[in-house]
Amino acid sequence: MIITPNMHLGFNCKDLEKSIRWYETFLNCKEKFTIYYGDMIPDNEERRNSMPKERLAYLESVKDVKWIVYMEFQDAPGQFVELFNTLDATVPHVPEEHRDLNFTHFAHTVDDVQKFYEEVLEKGGKDSVVHPPMPNIDRTFAMWLQDPDGNRMEFIQYTDYSMQKIGREMPGKMTLSEFFDSYMKKS
Repeated sequence: MIITPNMHLGFNCKDLEKSIRWYETFLNCKEKFTIYYGDMIPDNEERRNSMPKERLAYLESVKDVKWIVYMEFQDAPGQFVELFNTLDATVPHVPEEHRDLNFTHFAHTVDDVQKFYEEVLEKGGKDSVVHPPMPNIDRTFAMWLQDPDGNRMEFIQYTDYSMQKIGREMPGKMTLSEFFDSYMKKS
């Protein structure tokens, strides 16, 4: 069996159109396709009649409303963010770092995290920045954003010494503190 990288991540949205604009603006995503609430109404009369009347009436009342929008990453074709227009969602779930046992974030790689950060700011994304670029303990450089619904994402720039590339052992005698210091001198 072959397991490929993420095909999509799915998020419930309080304001679907705002989320669509955010993913277009900051993550270079483009709407690939949309599924409407009305698409859940069976075409087959027998199946429609077997559906609970309250459910069918509800779907009829929102049939022209977007339900799911697939946003494709233009820099990674075939990779998507699936945005759900949850009309009745009322409880926000924003993971609390280091305390939540569920999903906490997802990560992307970028070739220049500082440049990406500057682009986010130029596009008006200051309020989306959770952490500006900084060195990580795994010898990467990273920054954090959150979307309009508070979903956190990390943007990582690998270095020649990133643990993801070479493992834990550091070649030569450079310590983590020296690595951090060398980064701080550059910025």
